[in-house]
Amino acid sequence: MRKAALVASAALISACGYGQMQTARTTPMGKFAFTPGLSLVVNENVDERGVCLGNVAPQNGLRYGLSDHVDIGVSQFMFIGLLVDAKVNVLPADLDFALALRGGFGAAYDPWGFMEDTTAWVLHVPIYLIASYTIADRFTPYTSFGYSIFWILGQGIERDPRTTYPEREGYGDGLLRFNGGFEIKIVEMVALLAEYSYWWVVHDDPGDFYSIIDSHVAGVGVKVQFN
Repeated sequence: MRKAALVASAALISACGYGQMQTARTTPMGKFAFTPGLSLVVNENVDERGVCLGNVAPQNGLRYGLSDHVDIGVSQFMFIGLLVDAKVNVLPADLDFALALRGGFGAAYDPWGFMEDTTAWVLHVPIYLIASYTIADRFTPYTSFGYSIFWILGQGIERDPRTTYPEREGYGDGLLRFNGGFEIKIVEMVALLAEYSYWWVVHDDPGDFYSIIDSHVAGVGVKVQFN
């Protein structure tokens, strides 16, 4: 099986959305926040072939504040797909320090065969703990730790009848993610974000004929808040 990086495929037409691009503070109740951006992925594949456009992924997300402590979001995910999620700040909203739990579900379809040259469905469940601290109502550093799991389904791998292939175990491809970044308010409704994350693979289902690899991801974005 050829090992490949899930995060390095077809970025020009894939809607990747691999960055976090948000602090622990939720979007104010009744307001929207739109954050377009870009992410750069670096891993062992770059050592083999160098940096190319396939390592640059678009990053776009929209969030809406349901209350002072809860917001929901939708963002681009991989090829033709979306990720929906909810975030809950467990601390009082008027504190500078915020601590939030975030979880979601994503689904994407690759009709062009970029994943090992075959079409496939990808399902994704992320769970994160995010902490942030706002300084002078303008600068907010944040960090997060989480677990992500991917299920790669429907790959039409051509099998050699003389070869024994591993069976799908069902637990998917899982990784731990460490993230750090900051948000700087430019004007009242606009902020700049920059972040870095490390993806550490902890398990790989041999029966899905695909392997995620450890990766470094850096990203920048601009958050625009509106009613």
